[in-house]
Amino acid sequence: MIGGAASKLVLFGQRRQGYIAPDMAPPTRPIARLVLACLLSLSSGCHRDRSRPAADSSASAAPEASATPEESHAPRPASTLDVAAFMKRGVPSVDRPWSAKDYSDATGALRSLKPEALPKLGDPKSGPVFARFVSEENLKFIHDESIPLDSRFPEAIELVGEGRKLLRLYLDGELHNTHLEPDLLALTAMTITETAAMLDLSDAYIKKLNPKDPKFGVRMEGAARMMTGLAEIARGCLVTFTEKFTYSTADLRTFAEALRGPFPKVVAGLAAADREEISAKLTEVVADEKDPTLKDSLVALQTAVNAEPPRPLTPAN
Repeated sequence: MIGGAASKLVLFGQRRQGYIAPDMAPPTRPIARLVLACLLSLSSGCHRDRSRPAADSSASAAPEASATPEESHAPRPASTLDVAAFMKRGVPSVDRPWSAKDYSDATGALRSLKPEALPKLGDPKSGPVFARFVSEENLKFIHDESIPLDSRFPEAIELVGEGRKLLRLYLDGELHNTHLEPDLLALTAMTITETAAMLDLSDAYIKKLNPKDPKFGVRMEGAARMMTGLAEIARGCLVTFTEKFTYSTADLRTFAEALRGPFPKVVAGLAAADREEISAKLTEVVADEKDPTLKDSLVALQTAVNAEPPRPLTPAN
């Protein structure tokens, strides 16, 4: 069973028709910057390349907001492999929740494929495989308090790490202009969902720390570094909404809807200065958006962010 943000992405993929044509894409793929931020968030973060300005709304940069995705984007080819074919190659069953090992096995099985053969969001043949990639059912154990925290924490870290290897596989494929942008957005939204769940675990773990422990300072410094990386992800998510070269309005609207649950929780865990910066940037993005449907989704995201109370990671004692 797939629910929440992931289910919205899966259902949207079944309706999606087109993608930016290769000759309209800028030389530098903006998606790489956001994905790399996700990949590096548990270390030092990743700073966006600011040498290239965000795409504007001029006629040479992006289609008019009034154009439909079908009018302004060329369709991408359907997958040739079905679920059975992927499982024959070593992808685990999609009919149950996945563990870190399952993600690892799937990534290993997919590495030998050409990028265009990777499972695609909402595809009639490969869609069920991709749906398992982004199923929140895979994260249920993180919230299962019947499992000791000391057992959940390392398994969750490993699962997130393996999921980001899969994300990197799709990034490498997208750099070959194979039109995997919607898949990357879906996997990135799943990463934000994983991050929000990890913050719950981190909060529980930090509350158990004893300030008198000699390693307390080192552990809190590590938590601070992690949050710096998460702040970069939050910035990258918002910049994504300005990348009209790369995404259709429908893609961005679905991304905004998928972020509505986990993104506010991530922002709530940031330092005060980062929260204020993200809030100001989101206000700017909402104000600048011309498409009414995407603007509505962004306003809903902004409302959710503003409603989430701050939750800095602090010890209980």
